Amino acid sequence: MTDYAAQLHAELENLRQDRDFMFKCMTNPTLCHHMEMGSYTGEGWKVHTQKPKSFRAKTPYVILSAEEVFRAADMRQLLLGLFWMLQARSPYKKGAMDTVGDDAFWLEFLRLAKDAQWQRRQLHQAILASESPQLPNKVKVASWFYFLTHSRTPGDNGTPLPPQAFERLEHVAFAPEQKERWEMLPDFGLESLFKKQLYRTNVAIDMSSLELPDWFSFALVKYRPDIVCHWLKEYPAEQLNMSLRDVLLFVVANYRGDGAVKIINALEELSPGLCAAFRDRHGNNLLWYTAVCWQLRSPFATPFAADGTRRDPASAPGDADDAWKRLAARHGDPNGRNASNRKLLQRLFGLGISPDQPNRYGFSFRDLDDFGRMLCRRWQITRIQQDAPDFDDAHYWRPTARRRARTA
Repeated sequence: MTDYAAQLHAELENLRQDRDFMFKCMTNPTLCHHMEMGSYTGEGWKVHTQKPKSFRAKTPYVILSAEEVFRAADMRQLLLGLFWMLQARSPYKKGAMDTVGDDAFWLEFLRLAKDAQWQRRQLHQAILASESPQLPNKVKVASWFYFLTHSRTPGDNGTPLPPQAFERLEHVAFAPEQKERWEMLPDFGLESLFKKQLYRTNVAIDMSSLELPDWFSFALVKYRPDIVCHWLKEYPAEQLNMSLRDVLLFVVANYRGDGAVKIINALEELSPGLCAAFRDRHGNNLLWYTAVCWQLRSPFATPFAADGTRRDPASAPGDADDAWKRLAARHGDPNGRNASNRKLLQRLFGLGISPDQPNRYGFSFRDLDDFGRMLCRRWQITRIQQDAPDFDDAHYWRPTARRRARTA
């Protein structure tokens, strides 16, 4: 047993002697279920001696006293369950302790949690303020995310991070006025755009009262990379009413697979180095915008704008979206949106963008990915398969480098 393991064991055994703490923990239904200690009743802890065959099935059980439960409790499992609950997350289907950190980390976490009196907000403030080398960055990212998702008040949330750290990224979204103009797209033009018929789409543009930017933005939203690339190369950005930077940000945040790579290649032809040179006001590189954890969970716009005013209800999907859905239901529309981010990330890595580049707050895209892996929700955070290798595996993530080595 290492020194850290021995110290952690001693601290946990001391914690076991705190009856008030143990009673509060072991009467929590979530922790009891996590530790397989049954459920608390007025008589004691009801623990089934056999696994129930169904929800309503009657199975034999025993009633355990507080002393028996406290003595039998696995304190390491209790600490793991408390870690996830203090993240405001269920410990259900989470990894083992070593997926979060080593014994040195758990000893430091236990010290911080006790100093914060096991209060969530104070604990996460302490984690973000700590300079201990025992705290991995993925745990600090978890505390940062806690404030991003649970704090409604603007500002630094009592952390050493500046207020800007809790502001949204610079995602590109189309205004309700633009969505209203999409409603005027003629059915003939919608169908030709859906079927990726460039000539017929150009005819529809000539016959329509709408301008080219209205058609371009709709084609971009509806995942038509071939038409988008053609218009990008044929018309200047001013005529499309959308800068190459905004097109890039929209694509990396909303496109997947070959379609994303195709538009990125076209943008790099028009402006070499555009992807590698990108930094937003937070110091984030382009990889951060590929993460799906920032995206809206609904096709409706957020209820409130950035200035706090309520958005126009017209920002919801309208007739043009309904017509597009009918075409997709009739003809099918395999647009690649269900693909992973693997090909997109491979292309960005090939352009020289590093997952280890820290932003202004000291976090890198690798830290964000490690956070997703720790949660066992890598797909929901960075849209990468949970069992995919990390970014050190050049054979997996940098196939262009592999081809160059093979041909050298």
